[in-house]
Amino acid sequence: MSSYTQILRKYESNLRDAIYHRDRGKGNSIDEALELTERKDWYFIATTLDVIGDTNLAIQHFLETGLNGLDENTDVGEKYLRLYGLLNSTYLQQEAIVVLYQKIFHWDKQKSKKLFRKSIIRKIRNKVASHSSDYYSGGVKESYVVIRNTLSKYTFEFMNNETSVREWVDLRECLEEHYYRIIDLLDRIYEKSIKTLYKGEKDKQEEQNKILLDLRKLKEEIIPN
Repeated sequence: MSSYTQILRKYESNLRDAIYHRDRGKGNSIDEALELTERKDWYFIATTLDVIGDTNLAIQHFLETGLNGLDENTDVGEKYLRLYGLLNSTYLQQEAIVVLYQKIFHWDKQKSKKLFRKSIIRKIRNKVASHSSDYYSGGVKESYVVIRNTLSKYTFEFMNNETSVREWVDLRECLEEHYYRIIDLLDRIYEKSIKTLYKGEKDKQEEQNKILLDLRKLKEEIIPN
């Protein structure tokens, strides 16, 4: 699983480099080079790249240690902290991608929010780490609770408190689905940014496209089409 985080790191860092290393000889600012709607949009983009990188480190650590951390006899309180931290790290990554689509592709809020509508880990996060007491589904309010004694290294169960229906979660499987989506979307952002940043600069576009092609080869090794 660490390969997913490593590939995301390469996409994030290469996209950052492509932005910072654009041709400054033209005298245009970053917001002009990226054809942003507002000058301040650049600061949001810079923040999203930092968030993606920081949360990727957190998720990488989780994949190496799980809910137990470095101690097999971890206190249950720490397991909860690690679970909530993981789920909100994935949420922060997804929201960063949403903002990038709004700024780079000029998508409106309603359209960009649909990017993760089917995300499994987002639904789990909303049920057990965000809206446990007031989760809405089909206009009906529900409540959910994690079943404490099921917290294992990478798995746990949670329950609808009204119906007693349980759901079993394998966090590694959820993260795999999450990273498939995140990396694919960041790939599209990178491709669009190259075309915008280096418009009319064939040599530099080819240079960046070569980097993107190498990233795609890595991606195709672990992510099915």
